[in-house]
Amino acid sequence: MNAASAEVRNFSFVLLAVAMLAIGLDVGVARITYGVVLPALARDLQLSLTALGLLGTLHLIGYLLGTLASPSLNARVGALALCRVSHFVFAGAMLVCGLTSDITTMAASRFVAGLAAGFGVFSIFFIVFDATEPAKRSVAGSLVWSGIGVAIVASGLASGPLLDGGAWRQSFNVPATLALAVVEFIPRTASVARVQT
Repeated sequence: MNAASAEVRNFSFVLLAVAMLAIGLDVGVARITYGVVLPALARDLQLSLTALGLLGTLHLIGYLLGTLASPSLNARVGALALCRVSHFVFAGAMLVCGLTSDITTMAASRFVAGLAAGFGVFSIFFIVFDATEPAKRSVAGSLVWSGIGVAIVASGLASGPLLDGGAWRQSFNVPATLALAVVEFIPRTASVARVQT
């Protein structure tokens, strides 16, 4: 295997791994893990079922709006910039959710996190498909979507500790850190390389 082929394979691994992480955060953690920690949120912040439902609904509204606005924004700034900015904003919104005890602040942050996740999902798939040969896009897409399954399993395994005391805050703080890893490690050459799956 020559140096060029090795470089492409290294790129492929990094891009797919980062894309799996991004999708796991944007869809898996932001929704599934939130559901896992609802009992702890209700207990520690004294929230009603209505308030908890509102937090979830605002997130989904933000996600819908982000998804619908993604094509036009992508055309203006490019998928790589959109991916990096959206995951930076996602990290900030999740961090605020993990730090606040104010329902209004958390509601706004859940909405912003959903909006950023909508942009993030669109941009990460655009990057992966742009970097993948057409015949291999179905395989690449399947690998990327598997990040959601990983997030679900991780949420299940962590459910016990997350419900103890104020540990639910880590379900927001840790994903915030991981989203910053997406910002940092998404390959800058995504638009010119070809993924070998």
